[in-house]
Amino acid sequence: MVVQWIAKLVAGLIANRRPGEVAAGIAFGLMLALVPPGNLLWVAVLVVTLFLKLNFGALLAALGVLRLLVPFADPWLDRIGFHILTLEPLAPFFTSLYNIPVIPFFEFNNTIVMGGFISGIVLWLPAFFIARVAVVLFRNHVQ
Repeated sequence: MVVQWIAKLVAGLIANRRPGEVAAGIAFGLMLALVPPGNLLWVAVLVVTLFLKLNFGALLAALGVLRLLVPFADPWLDRIGFHILTLEPLAPFFTSLYNIPVIPFFEFNNTIVMGGFISGIVLWLPAFFIARVAVVLFRNHVQ
């Protein structure tokens, strides 16, 4: 039974025609895993994924697996977010942004949220290309 469930999961991950759709799902799963849930930024990234053509099975699988590993990266995400939020040239921008009525619900002033978002943006492209190569290799050699 477990083997059948794993086989269905793998079949769902490779069901789309193009490897880029699966890779985009994995990359957005990484980005959603790095940003802590419970804020409007996480919801905004999720809503953006609804308008894109990607594999939601891959997104959910990547989100589920990476969400388990992200707590180990929290110290680094905190440092990155603290560094970004304390940059002197960006202080007026963050102050004016925080004074806009709905923007504080994005919680960009939280160091882990900012660090996760910036890390997700930086890691999105490498994750996409690595996942795309992995899907192509999987399809050529395993499938």
